[in-house]
Amino acid sequence: MRERLGRHVAAVEFVDAVPYDQIPALYAEADVCAFPSVFEAAGYVCLEAMSAARGVVASSAGGMAEMMTDGETGHLVPPNDPRALADAIADLLIDRDARTAMGRAARLAVRAFSAEAVAPVQEASYARAIARAAARTPEPVPTR
Repeated sequence: MRERLGRHVAAVEFVDAVPYDQIPALYAEADVCAFPSVFEAAGYVCLEAMSAARGVVASSAGGMAEMMTDGETGHLVPPNDPRALADAIADLLIDRDARTAMGRAARLAVRAFSAEAVAPVQEASYARAIARAAARTPEPVPTR
């Protein structure tokens, strides 16, 4: 990655593994967080950035597209589209008011993914799956 950045490498900070207690401080320092995953089943880092009210740019592939509203809580870009990614990041860096508004909206939106919100929905889903499986399973035949 450093080689591909060439003369721009000084503009990017590479961070190794970070202890959990230091993560909030890193989000607080960031203006924009970018998550250009090709696919993301559950974008927890995206939710973290949203809860920190940061400007977020994420891939429209997978779970992040389900948790964000493009242009409202951040920007969604097609996967493998570096121009769209760069443009979306630049838009948020240039327009502080839009970035701040999206960050605030993102912080509110992330509440829908809290344990209190998700657990009852997940539990109901499990109950439906168990009921469907029970309806398909024939009663055992008694043996002598």
